Amino acid sequence: AINGAKAPSEAKLKKLPDQDALLAIAEVFSLGDSEALIDNDIMITCITGLLMSAPMRIGETLRLRTDCLRDDNDKDGERQNY
Repeated sequence: AINGAKAPSEAKLKKLPDQDALLAIAEVFSLGDSEALIDNDIMITCITGLLMSAPMRIGETLRLRTDCLRDDNDKDGERQNY
């Protein structure tokens, strides 16, 4: 009752993310196919998509290593990120 849908407005406002953070994520999503995204942008959009669809899985992002983005050449010699 104090944190759910019937919570007071003050409690709901405290749960909202920073406006600048929301705008930054929206900017990354708005790029779409019009511009090439850097690896960090791709990771942010993936994690954001995961948390928007399953917010109860937020703890899983804490297990990601800070250096989890890597690249290497594939069998055709093209640079691939993983």
